[in-house]
Amino acid sequence: NKTIMEWSIDSLNLKGNFIFCTKQEHIDKYKIDSKLKEIIPDCKIVPISYDTRGTIDTILHARHLIDNNEELIITDADHFIEWDIKFFTENIRKQNVDGCTFVYPEPKKNESYSFVKLDDNGFVTESAEKRAISCTATVGLHYFKRGSDFVKYADEMIKRDLSINNEFYVSPIFNIFVENNKKIITMPVKKMWPLGNKEEIDFFLKYYNSEFHHLL
Repeated sequence: NKTIMEWSIDSLNLKGNFIFCTKQEHIDKYKIDSKLKEIIPDCKIVPISYDTRGTIDTILHARHLIDNNEELIITDADHFIEWDIKFFTENIRKQNVDGCTFVYPEPKKNESYSFVKLDDNGFVTESAEKRAISCTATVGLHYFKRGSDFVKYADEMIKRDLSINNEFYVSPIFNIFVENNKKIITMPVKKMWPLGNKEEIDFFLKYYNSEFHHLL
């Protein structure tokens, strides 16, 4: 009895300033802005009237809200993640790092994912989209110590045309962080349930209650 968006928001279980980038046509046709305001009354809505060139391009439409020294979390809107929020709050956020990308707890090899390669100290040395450079795959949840870093390197990414199939994905931005001697670490989640199509939703409805029956 909840929308996909509610499941996704609930899985974060974090307080903050929520910003939603959404298509203008979905506002006009489905009143998605009103629905989001029902879930989080003080959220910010960033309408976009054309098809962007991927996630990075989309997020930059909110640059006026995130180009600052505040922490920034970027997440997909069509998944449910179980993760150790207490560990993130008490450990990851307090570390002297510039960001953290969240990864699957088990190895992945399917090249439909994005991947990161780590050094012996656990720092990201390379990232890639749709290319298995390691067995460590990301789940679509990313943390940045400063929103301004993300905006700066996202602009550089587009300027250098570091796209994959003409789309700008988030994960490759970590390569620019690494080039600039920034420290990015990883944190495994407990479970990630994709909710992007009917088959994934049916799987979630069938197995969630039996396998992972509590909300974090």
